[in-house]
Amino acid sequence: AITDKKSTVYEAYFSLMTNLTFLTAHGAPRTIMITSSRPKEGKSNSSLCLATVLAATGKSVILVDADVRNPSLNRYLAIP
Repeated sequence: AITDKKSTVYEAYFSLMTNLTFLTAHGAPRTIMITSSRPKEGKSNSSLCLATVLAATGKSVILVDADVRNPSLNRYLAIP
């Protein structure tokens, strides 16, 4: 659903990205870290969705999966 620009999921993350651009005087923060205190709360999914929306606006994006014990972005992106 995140690749369809008319989906509600895309719109929600686009709205979040738009709100982040108003946080500072120079636009969106250059670095964003998503964390939580519990596993399986959607950190990887949200990170990938934010990166997708940001990349769709023409920005350069580097997405780092720093979960050493249980990396999951490779599964979402179909990378072995």
